[in-house]
Amino acid sequence: MQTLNNKDIAIRIKEGDFAALEKLYQNNWIRLVNFSFGMLKSKEDAEEAVQDIFVRLWENRQKINPEMPIHGFLFVVAKRVVLNKLRTKAKELQMVDIHENDAWRNCLAEDQLIYSELTQISEHAIAKLPPKRKEIFLLRKNQGFTNKEIANHLNVSTQYVEKQMALALSTIRAYLQAHTDIILPLILLFINL
Repeated sequence: MQTLNNKDIAIRIKEGDFAALEKLYQNNWIRLVNFSFGMLKSKEDAEEAVQDIFVRLWENRQKINPEMPIHGFLFVVAKRVVLNKLRTKAKELQMVDIHENDAWRNCLAEDQLIYSELTQISEHAIAKLPPKRKEIFLLRKNQGFTNKEIANHLNVSTQYVEKQMALALSTIRAYLQAHTDIILPLILLFINL
């Protein structure tokens, strides 16, 4: 196809020239994917949106006004397609959220009891740590200090802090395993380190 200006492309698409649509697609695909990705935050969804954009453009080609820039019409269609995709995603998430909320309510009381029990057991485990190890563990867990910050704070080496943290975690994990019937991955999630 020879080089066409936007008005010629618009006229040809309106007349049903699929080759003109393909030319428009080739010239605008990257921009439309980037535009769609900016709103959808998913490459797959953005590429799917661009396909939908051109399908809609083809289906509504009779509405094209060749006197108006074809890119303007194209981006109006793009905006509508992307917004429809966002609405659909929001509805899907809302449905998932409703089902998750129902399941959450059913498990909430039991989960709160388990959490409370784990909290008490972990507090007992922490209380049984030797004083310096306990202090290091609490600085890390409660204050969010790094190993280096703890070492500076306590005037000890970073290696000493690392060793004490490893021993503290090992002791706490063993204590939790011995005093609960909850599997290890859940314990590790609970102590959150």
